Amino acid sequence: MRITQSKIEYFTPKAIILTILTVGISLGYRIIDRKCRTFTRNETNLLFTTGIFNQNTIKIPMNKIEEIVIQRSIIGRIMNYGTLRVNTGGNGLVNYDYIKNINDVLNIQSETL
Repeated sequence: MRITQSKIEYFTPKAIILTILTVGISLGYRIIDRKCRTFTRNETNLLFTTGIFNQNTIKIPMNKIEEIVIQRSIIGRIMNYGTLRVNTGGNGLVNYDYIKNINDVLNIQSETL
């Protein structure tokens, strides 16, 4: 009885290329999405703008804000980004992730509340 070794190719060139393209497109979209998020403040409102293809803007009047919570991980502290949660009481809670220059928001928090 003769035993033959079958050749199984798990990593074909097409599969490797498809995997690299999928990962590259996914990471590229996430990077662009995070760069397209803006947070601005004027004297009466906080404005959150998000979106790559469709742009969404949330406008929160300063007098409606009851609580501002800023969350930062260790990497967030090093890279200067974090998550902002704004509680507007009856209108609900607004979460805004991956805000650049979160230290500027800390100044807003002390001025607002």
